[in-house]
Amino acid sequence: MASLNDFNVVEKANEGSVLELTVPHDCYDKKTGELVSQKGDPLTDEGEKCADKKNIKTWFVNLLGVDSDQFRKLSNRRLERAQGKRNKKIDVDAMKRETAEIFAKCTTGCLIIEDDKYIEHSFSEMLRLYIKYPWLYEQVDSFVAERSNFT
Repeated sequence: MASLNDFNVVEKANEGSVLELTVPHDCYDKKTGELVSQKGDPLTDEGEKCADKKNIKTWFVNLLGVDSDQFRKLSNRRLERAQGKRNKKIDVDAMKRETAEIFAKCTTGCLIIEDDKYIEHSFSEMLRLYIKYPWLYEQVDSFVAERSNFT
């Protein structure tokens, strides 16, 4: 028999889950014009340096869910700050940065390559990436908002 406990996502949200990153848009070879990868394909470390196809790794981000203690604590702090600014204009860029900060603090690991170098997981690096690459921010935002990713 099913029980509400079967659907308790808080424990899994605290453990975290893996978001496998995907290509944000169709990519074409600059020389030939051929389609290299399509939107939605997995992003991988495959390339000239990766001759052994068996060892190709998919880029990923480990994330805590919105129901995790950490995410809720950070979101509550953000709301408390916002309540103190009731009569001020809402700055969309500032809100996005605050959300990116929450994502960075709720990122527990990653495998991402930028400029042929693996990114070292840290708050500052993840914050920089979430701000610099809107498609990465969007994938993380969609992933953490979907509770079924933490079941």
